[in-house]
Amino acid sequence: MELTDYAHTKSYSGGVQYLENDDGTTAISFRFGYLSSPDVPVSLDGRTLHTKSFIGGGFIQDSWSIVDKVT
Repeated sequence: MELTDYAHTKSYSGGVQYLENDDGTTAISFRFGYLSSPDVPVSLDGRTLHTKSFIGGGFIQDSWSIVDKVT
């Protein structure tokens, strides 16, 4: 029997600049996110993946003989 549990969180540190202002200045700096309209950034948290699995197995063995020579 096997029980597997895997959690993976992915996120970034630092920043990425989105140049959105008319004069070329940075509207905001973040890594996960998007601009919903000009100069309106929406920041998103990191992403987490979580997977679980359960595996069960078995084995049954039986034998029989013909005379004492063949099994």
